[in-house]
Amino acid sequence: MTKQTEEKSEQTLKAEQKKELKMLRSELKKLKDKQKFNTEDFLSAEQIVEIDSINVRIRELMDVLTRDKKITILVTRSERERLKRLAAAADKTLNYFLITSSFRKRPPMDADSAKVLTDLRLELRKIGTNLNQLAAATNAARRGNSEPPSAEQLSETIKEVQTLIEKINRTV
Repeated sequence: MTKQTEEKSEQTLKAEQKKELKMLRSELKKLKDKQKFNTEDFLSAEQIVEIDSINVRIRELMDVLTRDKKITILVTRSERERLKRLAAAADKTLNYFLITSSFRKRPPMDADSAKVLTDLRLELRKIGTNLNQLAAATNAARRGNSEPPSAEQLSETIKEVQTLIEKINRTV
């Protein structure tokens, strides 16, 4: 791609981003106006999430649109291709990927890694719930209110924890 073509595609991207920013601001205004006329004193969880996600995207676009300083770095062809693949896997532009990666300890996660992490968190939450239930049953048994958890229940929970630790070790 020639330098002229790159500049033209950057201009097109900026125009699209400005258009998106305008649309998001309009959407946010509609949501806020809707809240004013809402008879309830609070927003639904969905509305709060929608407003938050719009605000985050607006901030991202404002950051991108106000960038006007250029830095040139030299990389090999294979490094450039690898960076492009990493940016695409993270669903980010190369520019945004490089900037955000520079200010983090690690580069942004790709979609597959994020999914694995989400799944691990869910499993961990379930195991935590099981542990809390076992602890509550044990405490109730100490007070004489019920029977303590069975050895089978304890063994099953320990196996779940060990399995999760193995998954985490494979992921990391």
